[in-house]
Amino acid sequence: MYQRDFILRIIEQIAKMIAALLGLLKEDKLDIAYDMLTDGCDKVLGVSYTEFLEMDFEGLKDAFEEKTLSADYWDTLGRYFLVAGELCLGMKKDDEAVQNLSFAQGCFDEAASNYQTYSFNRQVDLEKLNQLKIRLGLINSDK
Repeated sequence: MYQRDFILRIIEQIAKMIAALLGLLKEDKLDIAYDMLTDGCDKVLGVSYTEFLEMDFEGLKDAFEEKTLSADYWDTLGRYFLVAGELCLGMKKDDEAVQNLSFAQGCFDEAASNYQTYSFNRQVDLEKLNQLKIRLGLINSDK
C-alpha cells in the first residue's frame, strides 16, 4: 500500500510539472520553461539534467528496477519527456529533443508491452510523438 501511494504521489508531481511546462509553452516563455525542465529533472528522475542527457533508456529502467511501477506511471513519464522534447525542439536544441523523445517512446513502449493496457491518451501521445520525430527527420513522413 505504501509503495502504491508513493508512486501515485510521484505521478501527481510529474503531472504538475507537465501542466506548468505546457502553460509556459503556451505563453511562449520557452526560457523559463527550459529552466524549470533542467532544474526539475532531479525531482522527476532523481538525476541532474546533465546526467539525464548522458543516460540511455536502459539506465533509466535500471534506476526504477526495484520499484513496482504502473502503466500510468510510464505513460505520465512518457508525456513528461514528450513535452520536454517539444520544448527543446522549440528552442532549437535538437540533440536534447531527440534524447527526450526517445525516452518518451521508451516509456510508452514500456507501458504498452509490460502492462498490456490500452490507453487512448497514449495513442494520442504516440501520434504527437511521431509528428515531432518527423519534424526532426527521425522518421519519414511517408510511413
